[in-house]
Amino acid sequence: MSGDNGETGTGASALITCVADLVTNLTAIAMSGEPHWYRGQANWTWALGPKVFRRKTFREAETALIDAFRSEAALAIGGYPADKWGWISFAQHHGLPTRLLDWTDNPLIALYFACEDPKESKSDGSLYAIRPRALNREAGDGDAGHPALLDDEQTDLKNYLPNAGGPRRRPRAVLSPMFFDRIRFQSGAFTVHHPYDRAEANDEFDESNAVDTFLIPADSKTTICSELALLGISDATVFRDLDRIAKGVTGRIEGTTS
Repeated sequence: MSGDNGETGTGASALITCVADLVTNLTAIAMSGEPHWYRGQANWTWALGPKVFRRKTFREAETALIDAFRSEAALAIGGYPADKWGWISFAQHHGLPTRLLDWTDNPLIALYFACEDPKESKSDGSLYAIRPRALNREAGDGDAGHPALLDDEQTDLKNYLPNAGGPRRRPRAVLSPMFFDRIRFQSGAFTVHHPYDRAEANDEFDESNAVDTFLIPADSKTTICSELALLGISDATVFRDLDRIAKGVTGRIEGTTS
């Protein structure tokens, strides 16, 4: 899914210049027989890694960020689960820097996020495909690597909670309850990460055999966005908030895409 400014990314295995290229490349990697999750980033130089570890100020204040969010958003959580992981998922959903990294099981949505940011229209983008079960097996998980649900009762995930400490651990693929509209609309999933220094960011996935990387040339982004719009993937359908719905309706009436 969408990425924010980060460190240098991993090496590409192939180019994606149109939706047809996406289908061709995904057909090739599907031969593994395992499910894949996808993430699009608008700038090729951004590495994979959760927002809270990209800046020293965030990394050192991770618990303070969560605590302040919990204090001020207490009324807003409503009927959502209020355990530790529930709060972290809720905070991630609303843009707070956390140790979760967004993915989707819909490659068209990932491709959209790699191409839609107008501020990065002159930058090459990237699309990542991971095999979540293989990633978890690399991290030492049993149960054939099936992603665990983000829940405080999950023993294997306790060491990934803020302030848990311990040695550096490999990222794990996890699922979140579909309580939040954006997770449902974007077919969302997560990887959860243990703290690392900025200089170590590339180690997170560069040492993994569970990830494939694709380069999206900057001059292909406009064409890809137009093709995605024909397939029903646009700002309005990915986010589905009222402001974007209004923008999408207006664009259709004016004969433009949104």
